[in-house]
Amino acid sequence: MMKLLLFLTIFVLSALSVTAQEQSAEASAPVKEKPSGPEGLKKTYVDTKMRAAKVGNEEPYRPSMRISLKYFEGEFLIYDCKSRHFACVDQPSFERCKTARKEGLDTKAERVLACAPLKMFSKFSDCAKEQYILQHRRLNKSMCLVELGAASN
Repeated sequence: MMKLLLFLTIFVLSALSVTAQEQSAEASAPVKEKPSGPEGLKKTYVDTKMRAAKVGNEEPYRPSMRISLKYFEGEFLIYDCKSRHFACVDQPSFERCKTARKEGLDTKAERVLACAPLKMFSKFSDCAKEQYILQHRRLNKSMCLVELGAASN
């Protein structure tokens, strides 16, 4: 029994010393920057877009994030007619929305348009406030219908 207790004590102490050595080695090792995505893939518009840090009452630097399979967050407000929600998206997503809407109005293949580009804001926080207001308000979504969408364009 004493041998087992002695063995366990030595084992625990050796494990603690190995952990302490690994931690000190990690602390002294230079910090490597992790790549933003898998190697070999092209960077997206968001990765290459430079956003300057702002001070004062301006919005601080915030990296854009992917908010769905279709969109990155940004300062452009749209209404996604297919998924039926408002979203604050970046400029390329806003442009894709405008293009999809124009194609939908031109071809009139479906009765419901893909999306409706609504407004551009100077800051993401302003867009998020407007999105919050609109999503909690009951609105007429006629902007999504092909027959009525042509008049609003």
